[in-house]
Amino acid sequence: MSVAFDYIQTFYVDKNRVNDATDILITSVELFFKTAPESGNQGVTVWLCETSGDAPVPAMRLKKSISSLTKALINTDELAQASTLFTFSDPIVVRTGVKYGVVVKFDADGYSLWTNKKGDALLDLQGKTNNPSAGSTANFDGALYARTNSDIQNELTEEDLKFRINVAKFKSTSSTINLINRDYEFLTASSRTGAFTVGEWAYKNSANVGNITTSLTVNYITGTGLDSHTAGDRIVVSNGSVTDVLTLVSIANSTYAEVDKNPNIAGTFGYKVPPSGRVAFQDIPNKEVILDESNAANATFLFEAGDVITGVQSGATVTINSVDHKNVDLFNAKFRIGSPSIATHTLKYRFANTNNNIESSWTNFDLFQDNGYRREAVQKRIMSRSSEVVGSTLYGTRNKSAVVQLDFTINGSATNLFQAPFLDGDELDMITSTYDINSSSLTTRYGFTNYDSEVEKNGLARSKYISKKVSFAENRYAEDIDVVIGAYRPYGTNINVYARIHNSQDPEAFDDKAWSPLVLKSNADVYSVEENVTDLKEYSYGFPQYPEISETISVDLTNQSNSTVLTVGDYSSDFPAGTMIRLYDALLPDNHEVFKVVSSNSTSFTVNRDVDNVNIPANPAVDILKYKTTAWNNIANDNVVRYFTSTTNQEMDGFNTMQIKVVLLSESSHHVPKVEQVQAIAVSA
Repeated sequence: MSVAFDYIQTFYVDKNRVNDATDILITSVELFFKTAPESGNQGVTVWLCETSGDAPVPAMRLKKSISSLTKALINTDELAQASTLFTFSDPIVVRTGVKYGVVVKFDADGYSLWTNKKGDALLDLQGKTNNPSAGSTANFDGALYARTNSDIQNELTEEDLKFRINVAKFKSTSSTINLINRDYEFLTASSRTGAFTVGEWAYKNSANVGNITTSLTVNYITGTGLDSHTAGDRIVVSNGSVTDVLTLVSIANSTYAEVDKNPNIAGTFGYKVPPSGRVAFQDIPNKEVILDESNAANATFLFEAGDVITGVQSGATVTINSVDHKNVDLFNAKFRIGSPSIATHTLKYRFANTNNNIESSWTNFDLFQDNGYRREAVQKRIMSRSSEVVGSTLYGTRNKSAVVQLDFTINGSATNLFQAPFLDGDELDMITSTYDINSSSLTTRYGFTNYDSEVEKNGLARSKYISKKVSFAENRYAEDIDVVIGAYRPYGTNINVYARIHNSQDPEAFDDKAWSPLVLKSNADVYSVEENVTDLKEYSYGFPQYPEISETISVDLTNQSNSTVLTVGDYSSDFPAGTMIRLYDALLPDNHEVFKVVSSNSTSFTVNRDVDNVNIPANPAVDILKYKTTAWNNIANDNVVRYFTSTTNQEMDGFNTMQIKVVLLSESSHHVPKVEQVQAIAVSA
């Protein structure tokens, strides 16, 4: 790729002149101008580039190494004594002993630079001398390149620029840098119209505070009472169809203020100064909106529940249901840190806790590794800016809920110190993670409280694993199941396992079958050591003896005859058709059997088949069961698994297709279980 330039001077920094430093920081370049254009104010641009095979590549510009000056700032000198300083916004890190190029581009004709050309007369403070130059090749290993009319680099073999490279020299042997979280707003919406455009400004609806006059061609506004605002204030102005957000840069007086750009609308309009921010993220199904660059400032200037915010470009509106926070369960810091062999650095952090107070002590962490809170009892969080501004025990004068501290230390004397640790401000990224996990999958459904939603297709649990469907060979049926998992299960967490089974004689589709909750049959009270994520325990699961009991009904029964149970009183509302029940001996509850009610009236209820189990007395106890089509081990048939079909009330014994679901639950997202292995075996009863 061709990049326009006028001159390129290559150079390298000799490590012997910078105390053997391997990396140094260039702060500026000095050039010596002979002439400049007589008119205009077009200037000169300078940048640093890399080389390839000793030849400069102007397109390979070092990051942040560009510096531009207008003609008014260019010094010219007939004796080549006065220099012009091109300073970089940040020091540029380069390696010693490696060639780089100083690229010079004139924005107008008429500029010329002083060079050292072999054979030309040398200059001193009085002017030209009679001494010819021997060139600079004796003490300088670089080359000067000029651009030809066809943009080809032409090396001037006997000529070099007069220039200086200025290198940073350090005094201190230690330094501390504190990094804080950005000004985010984490919002949940109660209602919305339209959709925001990511990147647009969004502002809280509020009343106009006055009128201003704007123009499309100038970056200032006029009005009255402008000195009541402060530089940095963000104002919103609208003509009814176009809305613009302007930032006050400086306020000259009550009637005149400079803004950050030329307005998008011209005329005299009302304006407001509301809380605002940029839309960084929106999740419409989950009603989530995240704003960045929030200007919330205090207890009266912030976002709150009930506020309506409007997008400047989209015109979309959202009513805020709640101002939230983001839990931090893990984080990974990706910083570009230069730390030479003579230096050390440490990183540590503090976050807000559930009381919205910053931690009192620092915790060290490592770059490029997952860092989390598994050993800590309290959840950590990053708060919305509107919550930070009303906090009293957060970090620093700006009340921040997250801070990372970087400490640099030089191991040695600060004398002639040319290299030091550095932090690249453009390569700072903190990636935080929250485990998306529920404390429960229970809900109220079909008149039952604590109904497990995972029995159905779309359960409420957010953290789950579903295996592939497994079908057995022809005429191969199983009577029971044994699921064994190896898992990290700290106290306060749980792992629920479900099986979906199907008998090929069942006319209903496999995908329509219920998920049957399995019961934990071994190590139910055994937990992993929380501090040790490798402390895996083995747990086994199987079908229950009957579906979960919802309630026990005290029923006065007079007799049972085949499939009909006679009652004293009207229990038809307790046992409507379709109800799953368990009949059992109250004195020996293991003597039981599961039935489905097919009809009921004021004097009796009828179940799906005869009650011919001799272990069930003539006047049994009755439990109402929650789930109608989940599977259980039928004790009356040697514990062969049984389930009911949903439409025909058929009893299906055994299965030849199965699928497993594992659901992870936790009381807190920063204490979570982990499953390392799942093994499901279809077995005989």
